[in-house]
Order: sequence, then C-alpha cells, then structure tokens
Amino acid sequence: MGNLASSIVVALSLVACTSRPPGTGSGSGSDQPTGQCGVDPIALGTDTPTVMIGPDAFDTTGRQLCLELDTHGMVRAHLMADTTSQPGDTSSFVETLTQSDGTLILAGWDVGIGDTDTHSFQNLEWSPDAGQDQTYSVVLTVAAKADPAATTTLTIGFFDPLE
Repeated sequence: MGNLASSIVVALSLVACTSRPPGTGSGSGSDQPTGQCGVDPIALGTDTPTVMIGPDAFDTTGRQLCLELDTHGMVRAHLMADTTSQPGDTSSFVETLTQSDGTLILAGWDVGIGDTDTHSFQNLEWSPDAGQDQTYSVVLTVAAKADPAATTTLTIGFFDPLE
C-alpha cells in the first residue's frame, strides 16, 4: 500500500510540475484561456478524496493546479488545501481558488498554532453546493510569498465533511 501511495504522490507531482501559466498553451499549439491549465486536471471526489503533491518548490510566480471536483454521491462537499506547517507566525505561501475562467472564488489564509514555538501553514477551504451530482472545474494556485522559492507538500482533499 505504501508503494501505491508513493506512486500517486510522484504522479501528481509530475502533473503539477507540467502545468503552465494562463495563456501559454498546452504544447499542442493552442492557446489556453486565462485561468486554465495546460494539463489534465486532478480529479477529486468519493473515489479519490485526498492527494498529496510534493515536497516541491514554489516561487512567487506560483503554479496552477486544475481540479475537477465531483460531488456525485455527496450530500455535502468540502474542499481543503493546506501547505506543510513551518516555524513562525506566518506561512511562506499564498493560495487562491478560481473558477476555470479566472474569476476568484476565494483566497487562502495563514493558520498559526501555538503561543510559543509557533508554527503556521497556508489553508484554503471551500464548500460548494452538493447533492446535485455536479462537477466543478476550479484552479488552485499556490505561490511563495517572497523569493527565494520555498518548499512544501500540498495536501488537497475533497469530501463530505459529516461522513
């Protein structure tokens, strides 16, 4: 089971590393509209509720991860995306979630844990409508807040929070 999980993490890391900024095309000569990635999306839903990407370096330009969120079979739906916890009062990262056309859904926020020896991580959570068996195409962008590039592991989950 450990080898399968490692293979999934490696495969998703390769997908994440090959995404392109908006408007740079998919490699086939076509131009991608703003807010879309040039790679196949990461599918999340009841069959694959959680993926981990990394550890990987992110610079201030950021990286776009296209997500297909499938609510089929869910009564409620919840997306979460977290970076690795690190020492300090603030995270080294920023996350945003947009619709596939580039319209902002929401931005992530820093979560600090502890009064002494504080650790923090970037957190993003969104609860789209569920129970209507629909699929949402969204783009998660992760970037370092400042140069040089910072390394983290992303944990992305999509699930029914009360199951």
